[in-house]
Amino acid sequence: MVIQLYFKNNSCIVGLVITVPIKTPSEQRYHHQERRMASQNNRNSNVFDFSDNSNSRSSLQGSLSQDLFEDNSSSKDEEQLPTVGQGKRINFKPVQTAPNVAVQEKIVICIDTSHDKGLGYSFVNIQTGEPEPSPCAVRNAAIKLFITNKHMIASNTEFAIATVEEGRFEWLSNLTSDSQSLMNILSKLGCDEKEAKENAELDITPVFSNVLNIKTPPDQTKVRIMPPNFVIRVVLVYSNSYVEPKVNFTDTSYIKFITSPSCVLDVLYLHERQSDFNNVESIFKSLGKIVSPSSYIFESSRNVMKISHTMAKLLAHPYQRVSQPLWDF
Repeated sequence: MVIQLYFKNNSCIVGLVITVPIKTPSEQRYHHQERRMASQNNRNSNVFDFSDNSNSRSSLQGSLSQDLFEDNSSSKDEEQLPTVGQGKRINFKPVQTAPNVAVQEKIVICIDTSHDKGLGYSFVNIQTGEPEPSPCAVRNAAIKLFITNKHMIASNTEFAIATVEEGRFEWLSNLTSDSQSLMNILSKLGCDEKEAKENAELDITPVFSNVLNIKTPPDQTKVRIMPPNFVIRVVLVYSNSYVEPKVNFTDTSYIKFITSPSCVLDVLYLHERQSDFNNVESIFKSLGKIVSPSSYIFESSRNVMKISHTMAKLLAHPYQRVSQPLWDF
């Protein structure tokens, strides 16, 4: 197809001829298939390898890679949320997501209060000779900073704090916007946590039933057209390097929470340096299997600067933030 354009100047008329190629239907189908294959290759190139022979701690990051989920054929405008599959795996099917509107957030910070076996809390800074803050003190300070900054961004955000340990879930506060009361609770959450037992199992399934009991998710029948009044977000702070978390994938509360567009699960994993003597990698894999592709899951070997950066990434609203693979720093 040829397009002729003419522009009239003061003294003359200038002509411009543009030739636009027209593809036949068969050529269009071929190029469309070629683009799809290229797009699929680009996605596969971002898949992170979780092979067991990987000894690098950096291999932990990016657990929302495709090898954790069986079905990855969703379109750009769809999220993948789980239904129960075979062999305690989660099969993800595409469902409609909520509009990109910064609705009110109700954030439940759930803290694992068991610490690693045999881990001493006497750290000394090599440069200054001063004792380093304990891991739980760094964790509490990072959570305080997260709450403060989130309230500066969205003052209507409500927070609740809960703890989870072997065979126990406990609310430390109800949903509130009172930052000072939350700070007082975190200050009292000291470093006297009990050491996890050798054969302990930490079942975090009760987290979801308790969260749904304290706040019912909004109706999701028209969530694609009209945003919900609020979104419920659970930020799980897991701090053990030896005990793997357990989740009952057939539990009704877990399925309801993880499949609801009005609910989001994020995970922050604080651990020892990865070694042959702990289970850091397998624990991180287990945590990656309980989240959805829209979740954020980060890890840090108790590095103060990295924890602060991670908490800053969690400040983004779940309906407006980018997918985790785009965080490349």
